[in-house]
Amino acid sequence: MRNLSLRNRLALAMGVAFLLGFAGFASHLDDIRDELRSLMLSSAISQPSALPEGAIQQLCSKDGKLLQTLGTPPPESALDNISCSTEVRLLSNEQFAAVQTVHPDGSRTLTLRADPHEQQLIDGLMDKRLWRGIGWWAQLSVLSFLIIGLLIHWALIPVRRAAQLAESIGPEHSTPRLAVQTLPAEIRPLAQAINGVLDRLTEANLAQSRFVADTSHALRTPLAALWLRLQHHRQSLPDVEGIEAEMHDLRHLVDRLLLLARCDMLAASKDQPSLRLKVSRVCRQVAAMMLPLIEAQDRRLDVEIDDGIEAEIDELACSELLKTGIDNALLHGQGTITLKVSLSGKRLLILIRDEGSGPPPGAREIVFDRFRKLSAQTRGCGLGLSIAREIVRRYHGEIRFLSTPTCTLQIVLPVVASA
Repeated sequence: MRNLSLRNRLALAMGVAFLLGFAGFASHLDDIRDELRSLMLSSAISQPSALPEGAIQQLCSKDGKLLQTLGTPPPESALDNISCSTEVRLLSNEQFAAVQTVHPDGSRTLTLRADPHEQQLIDGLMDKRLWRGIGWWAQLSVLSFLIIGLLIHWALIPVRRAAQLAESIGPEHSTPRLAVQTLPAEIRPLAQAINGVLDRLTEANLAQSRFVADTSHALRTPLAALWLRLQHHRQSLPDVEGIEAEMHDLRHLVDRLLLLARCDMLAASKDQPSLRLKVSRVCRQVAAMMLPLIEAQDRRLDVEIDDGIEAEIDELACSELLKTGIDNALLHGQGTITLKVSLSGKRLLILIRDEGSGPPPGAREIVFDRFRKLSAQTRGCGLGLSIAREIVRRYHGEIRFLSTPTCTLQIVLPVVASA
C-alpha cells in the first residue's frame, strides 16, 4: 500500500466507494421489494370484501395480548407461529408479507399472507432493475475513472515539470529552483523545503570553492618569493635540482587548486553563454606553447588540426583541456605525442595519443578522481584529469581513455553549447 502511486491510491479509493454504493443500491432494492409486497397486501385488505385468501388477521391489545384471529392460514404455514409479541420488522420475509395497523386506543391489527405469486412478479421486476442498475453503474464507473484519471493527470502536470527541473539540477547547473507557486498547495511546503536545501548546498559549495581559491591565491605570493630566493642562492645550495623539482610541483599544485576552485565556482554560478571560439587557432597556440617542454625531454609532438573549426566554448577552458591532455601524455606516456582535432558531425573531437600503454582497463575511470595517482612515484598532483572532466561536464561532453593498444585520450564536445 505504501508503494502505490497517488493515481493508484485514488483509483482504489474510487473502486471501494463504488462497491459500497452498489451494495447500498442492492440493499435499497431489497427494501423496495418488501415495501411493494406490503403495499399490495394493504391494498387488498382495504377493500370492503372479505379477507384475502391465505391471509390471517390478529387483533392485539395495547399490552400485546391476542384478542381475535380472523382467517385460516394454509396447512404447514409459518403463519401459525406468529404471535402479537413478534416485531413487525421481522414479519416480512421470503415466505409471507405483513402489514400492521395501529388503532387510536393503542391496539393493533396484524395482517399476514403468503404471496408466492406476487413475490415472483416483484422479484422479476427487481431483478430487471438490478441488472439495469449494474449496467448503469458499470458505465458510470468507467466514465468516472476516465474523468478522474484526466483530472489527476492535469493536476500533476506541475509536479512532473518540477521533477524534470529537479533532474537537471547538479553541480554544474545548480541555480534553477522549483517554481513553488505553480504547484498544488499540498506540495508547496515540500518544494519550499527542497529549494531551501538547494540554497544551503549551493552556498556551502561556493564557500568551499572560495576558500580553496583564497588559499591558493595566498600561497602563490610566498611561493614566488621562495622561488626567487632559490634562484638567487642557486650556487650555494646543495641538491638544488631536487629542491627546484619540489618547488615546481608545489607551484603546479597551487595553480591546479586555483583552477579547480574557479571551475567549481563557475559550475555553481549561473551559466553564461559562451562566445564562438576559433578552436583551430587555440589548439595551435597550445601546441606551440607545449612544444619546448616536450622537446626538452627528447619527445616529439605531431599535430593534425583541421582548419576553420569553431565551437561555443570558453577559450580558457579549451586551453586547459588541451594542456592537461598533452601534459598527461608528457608525464605518464612514452614516445611521440599526437594531437588530432577534427569535427565529427556536430561534435568537436579531440584525440591526444602517445606510444605508452596508458592506464590499465580497471583504472581508466578512477584516474579522473581528484588527487588520484596510479603511482606515488610519478610526478603531478592528481588534479589535471579531474579538472578536465569538470570542464567537459560543464559543456555536456565526455572525456575518456579509449581501449586501444597505445594510450589515447578522447575528448568530445558539442559544437553548439547546450542550454
